[in-house]
Amino acid sequence: AFEQAGSSLTFIADNQTDRNILGWNMPPSMVQIFNGIFVVALAVPFSLIWDKLRAKGKEPVSPMKQAMGLALIALSYFIIAHNVKDLGNSGLLAIKWLMLLYFIQTCGELCLSPIGLSLVGKLAPKRFASLLYGVFFISNAAGYALAGSLGALIPATGDKFSKAQEMGVNLQDVLDKKVTLNADQVAAFEKAQLPLANPTFVGFEIHNLFEFFMVFVVLCGIAAVILALISPILKKMMHGVN
Repeated sequence: AFEQAGSSLTFIADNQTDRNILGWNMPPSMVQIFNGIFVVALAVPFSLIWDKLRAKGKEPVSPMKQAMGLALIALSYFIIAHNVKDLGNSGLLAIKWLMLLYFIQTCGELCLSPIGLSLVGKLAPKRFASLLYGVFFISNAAGYALAGSLGALIPATGDKFSKAQEMGVNLQDVLDKKVTLNADQVAAFEKAQLPLANPTFVGFEIHNLFEFFMVFVVLCGIAAVILALISPILKKMMHGVN
């Protein structure tokens, strides 16, 4: 879910976001800069928070920190889902909501990425440490691949509807299967990379951006709950490693 920054979120920033900041229209590729800014700004405060909690004996175990990170990412997508719900095909999302998303996701990232990498070093047997670091990064790579597959589920945005309108076709009617295109129109749609049907995920049809973002809310939310529930078990298995 976090890796949507380089795919679907940038696509939405390009096609369905008002990127005007004090009269300057920010390029869509620059929207991702907020993540880097927030990482630099929040890394030290997060470290100080964990140190302070550790000194008081209230520091959560690493699996619980990661559950918190997943919950934050779910929250960030829920906020975006709520704000795109009524955009329609031509409305624009205010860039402040993407900035808020990146802020919350950065907080989640700081609960996930450094914690996971640290755990590998703490828990891996010394002679297998290098191998398990490799497994950790391979799992990251698998996540990137999955992120690309999930990003491809993004439904048609305003630019697609405009292109279809220029061809004299109502894209919404095509997606709702109210009209049937002839062979020439299908060829024109394929050439213009316009969808002929809504994307589906595990049998559910995704009709709009709200439903698209709710996929990540549900996936991250479920993962956060499961990890939080099994944290006590994992804590015992970690034999005092925090």
